[in-house]
Amino acid sequence: MNAPRKNIWIIEDDSSARFVYSEILALRYSVLFLESLAAFEKQLEEGTPWPDLLLADLRLGDGDFVT
Repeated sequence: MNAPRKNIWIIEDDSSARFVYSEILALRYSVLFLESLAAFEKQLEEGTPWPDLLLADLRLGDGDFVT
């Protein structure tokens, strides 16, 4: 029996970077791409369980992830 795949959320607004992440990670992990802080906040508001790993671009079009 296979163990469930770990979940990774990637907050990234650059399509080229998303492609690279997908090529590297999607074979072994369940990856959810979010293109903005608003999309990330929507996931949290909907009560989606937190991922096992969160990767975030520090500077997004709709805000700064750090502050």
